[in-house]
Amino acid sequence: MRSASASLLLAASAAPECSNTALRRSASRWRIAEGCTSLPLAKSKLGAAEMALLAKALADHPQLTTLKLERNSLGAAGAKSLAEALRTSRLATVH
Repeated sequence: MRSASASLLLAASAAPECSNTALRRSASRWRIAEGCTSLPLAKSKLGAAEMALLAKALADHPQLTTLKLERNSLGAAGAKSLAEALRTSRLATVH
């Protein structure tokens, strides 16, 4: 699992279906590339701390409709962060 101060960095893409995108941690927030509708984060070693940051980022990106989180270790706290984010997001699909 990455530390809370580490950045999760993937290659940038301008496509709406962001098969690769950049997530950067800055001042306790992550930024998701504008225009992305799908964010694949399967096998990204995300834990509860990372999910809490991602949940905050989801609130700022209403265009995101698909989130792929398979094979991460979110735990109960991460699942709670995700559930809270789902209340206000437009995510239609979560894997």
